[in-house]
Amino acid sequence: MFMDVNSAYKNIAGFDTPNPMQTAVWQAITEDNDMGIGLLLKGLTGSGKTEAVAIPAINENRRLIMVYPTRSLVDDQIMRFEKLLTNYSCHNKGQLVTLTVDTGAQSMRYCYRNGKTEPTPGGERSTRHLYTGNVIITTLDKFIYRFFGFGEPLKSYIFPLRIRYMNPIICFDEAHSYDEIAFINFERLVKTLYQNGKDIVLMTATMPMQYLKRFHDLDVFDFASGQGARAMADWKTYPHPGKHLYHIPASIERLEDAPSEAIERIIAETRQRYQFDKRMIVTIESVKDAAYVYTQLRDEFRDNIWLYHGRLTQARRKEVYAKLKEQEGKENGRYLLISTSAIEVGCDLDAHILISQLCDPDRLIQRAGRCNRKQAIPDASIVVVGDNIPEWATALTEQQPKYLQELQAQNGKLFNPEPLVPLMEKELVSDPRVEIMFDMLHEYVYDARLENKNLHENGLVITRSWEPSIILCQGEDENGLLCEAITVPISYCRTPKDEQPITLLLGTDGGGLQKRVFNKDERRFENKTVGKWENGYKADLLFDFGTQGYEDYDPKLGYVNLPFLFEGPIPAGAKKFMRRQEEAHEAKIWYIDPENVTIKANEIVGETAVTANKKDVA
Repeated sequence: MFMDVNSAYKNIAGFDTPNPMQTAVWQAITEDNDMGIGLLLKGLTGSGKTEAVAIPAINENRRLIMVYPTRSLVDDQIMRFEKLLTNYSCHNKGQLVTLTVDTGAQSMRYCYRNGKTEPTPGGERSTRHLYTGNVIITTLDKFIYRFFGFGEPLKSYIFPLRIRYMNPIICFDEAHSYDEIAFINFERLVKTLYQNGKDIVLMTATMPMQYLKRFHDLDVFDFASGQGARAMADWKTYPHPGKHLYHIPASIERLEDAPSEAIERIIAETRQRYQFDKRMIVTIESVKDAAYVYTQLRDEFRDNIWLYHGRLTQARRKEVYAKLKEQEGKENGRYLLISTSAIEVGCDLDAHILISQLCDPDRLIQRAGRCNRKQAIPDASIVVVGDNIPEWATALTEQQPKYLQELQAQNGKLFNPEPLVPLMEKELVSDPRVEIMFDMLHEYVYDARLENKNLHENGLVITRSWEPSIILCQGEDENGLLCEAITVPISYCRTPKDEQPITLLLGTDGGGLQKRVFNKDERRFENKTVGKWENGYKADLLFDFGTQGYEDYDPKLGYVNLPFLFEGPIPAGAKKFMRRQEEAHEAKIWYIDPENVTIKANEIVGETAVTANKKDVA
C-alpha cells in the first residue's frame, strides 16, 4: 500500500509532517525520472536526513542500501530502522519486510510482519538472503567487498548481480568523513555506480568545498545553509534552538607520562559542570587520555559513567550505546559519557553539555550535533578545551590560527557553525595504484575482463590503507566466533626500543600469531600458522592470546595499551615488513610501503604490473 508523503511520515516515522528537506527529497525519489536519482543532500546534524531518504524508499518498496563509514555507526542505526520497518509492516498487513545488517564477518537478518518481529528463516545469521530485503545497512569497506564479489566462492557472485540488476537506492551517509585512500575508493565507487545508472544519494552535514567539487555531477540539495537553511528555520520554531560555546585555552603538551594541562582541565570542568539530572558527553582525542579521564572520575559517578572508544569490543560498544539510549528514553535520563571521536559521527545522542578537547572544525560541528540535538534543552553548552590540536589528529595548517580566533570570538555566545565551515581543510590525495586496482576489479567482475582475474582471485582491494590490520582476540566460543576481538593497524602493535615483544607461556591453548583463511572444501574459516615470509594482504591476520589472556585488557576499558607483538616496520625495498619470533618459528609479514617511489602490483598478486611514480602520487 503506497501512502502519500504526509501519511507515510506519520505512519512510518511517527512525524506529524515532513520538513522542507524531507518533502524535497520525497519528490526527487518518487517522481518518474528517466535520468535516475543522483543527489548530494546537505543538512544540519539532527535535521532528519536519514528519514528523508528512508521513508520514500520504504514506501515505494525500493530496496535501500545504507552505507556508513564505521561499524559503530551501523550499530547505532539498527534500532532506528527496526522502528521504521516495524511501523511500515503495521500498515501493510501480511507483507514480510526485512532488515539486513552486513558488517565484518557477520551478516544478520531481521524479519517483521504485521508490526511484530518474526523468527528469521534459517536463523538471524542465515546468509540465504544475499542482499535481498527492504533495507540493508553496511559499512563502506564491506560494501566494496560485496560490490567486487569477494567472499565465499559459491555465493559471492550473487552480490554484484543484485547490486547491478535489482535497482536499489544506494545511500552513503556521513559522506564527508572519508580521507586519503578511503576517499579515493569512495569517490571511485560513487561515480562508477552513478555512471552505470544506479540511484545514488550522498548525505552530509559538513562536506568541505574540496570534496563537493568532486561530485559536481550530482544535484545538490542544500538545507544546511542559505535559502534551504532559512526554509528549515521557518518551518518549525523550537523552544531552545541554541547552545552556548565556551573556549578554554590550555596546553596539550605532556611532561613524560603525566597528562597534559588540557586533560586535567577537562576533568575539572566535568566535575564543576556536571549535574545529577543531566546528560554530559566528554570527547577526548586519544584512547589513552579518554581511559585516564574515565578512571579518574568513575569512583565519583559510579553506575552513571560510561567509556566508549574504538578499542572496545563490538559487544561492549553496543552495550554502552544501548545504556545511553535507555537513559535518553527516560524523562530525566542521565549519563556521563567519556568518549573519543568514535561517538561523533552520526550517533543519535542528545546531551545537555558537551566538553570537547580542541579538534578540527568539521569534527567540532559533528560533536556539537550530539548536544541539544532536538533543540529542546535550555542552557545547553559546549566547552572546548585546548590551545592546539595534536599533530596526528588534525588536517589544519594555515587555517588553525583563524580557527582559534573564531572560537574566541564566539566565547560565551551562541554557537554558530557557519563561520567554521570555510576553515575546514581536507587534503585530497591521489594514488594511481588504488585507482587502477579499483578499475581492474570492476572490469573483471562487471565486464568479464579475464586478464584481471588474478587480482580478484587474490582477494586484494585496498580500502583505507596499504598497511594491513590485525585482529586481537582471546580464544573462540563454541560457535567459532572470536572472543574479545578488535581490529587495529599492524604497526600499532610494534615493539618500542628497549622493550621486548610479548610472549605466550608454554602450553597456552590456541594462542599466537595466525592467519584466518577460508576452507573452500568445508566452507568455513580456519586458523593457520603464519609463514616465514607472509603477504599481509592475502589473509586476515590474527593474534590469539588463548587461555593465557592479555593482562592489560579490561572489558570496560578495552585494549587501552596495545600489546607489543612485532619488531618493525623494517624497510625492504618497495616493501616494509613486521617480524615476530615465536620459539623456533620466525614470521615476517610484508606489505607495500605507501611512500615508495615505484610500486609494482605484480609483487602483490603475481601478474599485471601497475607502476606509479612519486610525482604522479603527490
